[in-house]
Formats: sequence, structure tokens, C-alpha cells
Amino acid sequence: MSPLKKKAVIEVDKTRGPTCIVRHLFFSADGKTLACTASTSRQVQVFDLATGSALQKIKDEALGTFVLAPDGKTVVTAGKEALRIRETATGAELCRLPGPPGRTLGLAFAPDGKRLASIGEDRVVRVWDVNARKESSTFQSDRNPRSVAFSPDGRRLAVATEGSVVIWTVPAR
Repeated sequence: MSPLKKKAVIEVDKTRGPTCIVRHLFFSADGKTLACTASTSRQVQVFDLATGSALQKIKDEALGTFVLAPDGKTVVTAGKEALRIRETATGAELCRLPGPPGRTLGLAFAPDGKRLASIGEDRVVRVWDVNARKESSTFQSDRNPRSVAFSPDGRRLAVATEGSVVIWTVPAR
């Protein structure tokens, strides 16, 4: 087995030094874009991996978590009871969806980018039709959810809970 080779280092927040901890990372499906958040800022930073340069810093004072769309063109930020779909190129808010009461704990895009799943402290998993900008289905978790992920074919949704993973079949659109 050959060792991994380091290709590049991207400095996320040089002004904060060693107190800056990168919390969440997402690649676009084509591998050309990386988006991340740091513990010291309330923003999503989007990078061009070919050059290592920052493309955009998307501020959200209530930022809890986020997810990058598979095509890399939009990012969803979750804050105080709202999900904001934003354009990565400009940071402009395209629309706002209602979030769960309290905090959003996890977000995931289906591989085709047409559906978005969110989970919150209320233990409800919501699946959104991104184009229609409306909720298409919900699932109630009987345990505290931690994170959510779509299967590669987009037909199943896995939710990590305390000590287990629960898998649901997502209704066809």
C-alpha cells in the first residue's frame, strides 16, 4: 500500500492562528471546489482547488452547520430556525426554508442535488425538494439524531443517532 501524498495546504483563517479549528468540509462532486467552516468564524469559505484561492466567504451570524451542493454552485447554511440556500459564487441568498425548532444538526444533499435532507433537535428528518423549495417528506426519529447522509443512488437516507444508524427509504419524487 502506498502512502498518501500531500498535494496542498489551504489556509482557512490565518488571523486566528492555532485557535482556528476547521469543523466541516465538503467537496463538490467534480472535485474542483472545497467548502469549509472554521470554529472561529461564522462563515462558509469556498475554495478553488486548482489554485487554492478563496472564491467566496459566505457570512451567516447564526451558522450552525452547512452543506455544499454536489455541483458546487450552491451551499445551504443552517442557522436559527432557517435554512438558507445561497449561491457559492456571490454568497447571495436564493431562498430561505424553515428550519426545525432549535438547532439544525445535520444537512445532506442527494447525489443529484435535487433533494436536501435536514435533521434537528426536534428529531424530525425533513426531505426538501430543492427546485420546488418545499418539504416533500418527513420521518420521526425515536433517538437523538447526529448526522444524515443519502445513499449513492439517492433512494435511502441514513441517520446517525446515539449508538445506531437508522435507514429509511425515501419516497420517489
